[in-house]
Amino acid sequence: ILVFIYQGAATDAALTASDEGEPLWAHPDQLPELDLVSDSPLLFDLTLKQPDFFYVYKTPTADGGEAVQVRLVS
Repeated sequence: ILVFIYQGAATDAALTASDEGEPLWAHPDQLPELDLVSDSPLLFDLTLKQPDFFYVYKTPTADGGEAVQVRLVS
């Protein structure tokens, strides 16, 4: 699964729905109230705090969990 999160400034705040759903603007303080996948808080936090490109690499562990690594690309 690939998830891309971009940060930037919008000159036009109008959003258009598609077959995939309806986009929305949300302030970071609103994120805990939204129905998001479990990794979203980590990904949004990294996006807002990291000036460089990064990716998150997840591998399954023997106990059924996941090992999560964040890798910065410079």
